[in-house]
Amino acid sequence: SRRNVLDVIISRHKHSTNWKKIQAHCQKGNEKCVKQQLRAGTGISLPTARLLKDLADLDDRELRVNRLLAKMNVPTIHVSFEKLFSAGSDTSEWTKIFNYLGTGPSKDLTAADVERAGHVATSIPFHNVSLSNYKEVKEVLLGTEFESLLH
Repeated sequence: SRRNVLDVIISRHKHSTNWKKIQAHCQKGNEKCVKQQLRAGTGISLPTARLLKDLADLDDRELRVNRLLAKMNVPTIHVSFEKLFSAGSDTSEWTKIFNYLGTGPSKDLTAADVERAGHVATSIPFHNVSLSNYKEVKEVLLGTEFESLLH
């Protein structure tokens, strides 16, 4: 599974600039933690001087891991991180994982089931909200292989 590498870089920046203020993850029901995460994830000024290089480096590292797993014949499954954690009522990626593993619910999985398992979303799904310099980031990404990562 691959996460949007721009989202990874934004998340790393959010946590590196707020490491004393916010936890890495929030437990279900911890509204204070969720509010802190959402506040920290709104209006981030993402440095752009090295953004393309950082995106390319992260993308390359993930590709090398995928190639190594394939070379070693390690069974893998490809799922969308965004669909796992931000898909609302669509549980198809979770069902795909359970079917691959041969355990857990293989059909009729609901969003409520996933919610009961403790998942709590703590990021803003729109870059024009999460980034205070969205226009600058967009200009840097325009015409590159990473342009499509903006959402």
